[in-house]
Amino acid sequence: PPPNHPCTSRGARNMTPPAENPPLKRKMSRSSTVASDFVDPVFRWRAGVDSMLKSRFFEPFIGAVILFNFAIVCVETDVGASCSDEENCIPAWVGISNNVLLGIYTAEAGARIFAYRCNVLRNQW
Repeated sequence: PPPNHPCTSRGARNMTPPAENPPLKRKMSRSSTVASDFVDPVFRWRAGVDSMLKSRFFEPFIGAVILFNFAIVCVETDVGASCSDEENCIPAWVGISNNVLLGIYTAEAGARIFAYRCNVLRNQW
């Protein structure tokens, strides 16, 4: 990088904020005079999603979803084994249930990625 690039040590020390982007200032009411009152709204969302993921109801719910998925796989396998190759005898509700379960799993993964960001990959469980 060039000598005054922000990633170099000299550039980081000498870097000043651009004049066209002044720091944002909010008017403070009389009741809120502490700087800790100004919390990033994304942080609040992440904290809320984190508390939902760690709640005592979420893990049993996901466990029940996994058990239901196991039952669906058993039904799909039994019906598919008794069926000939030319027929489509798997009930429509099985396909719909698979799509709903996929949506639940995707929402859970998205919530974990949103709440924990890169740390989601460090969880060994």
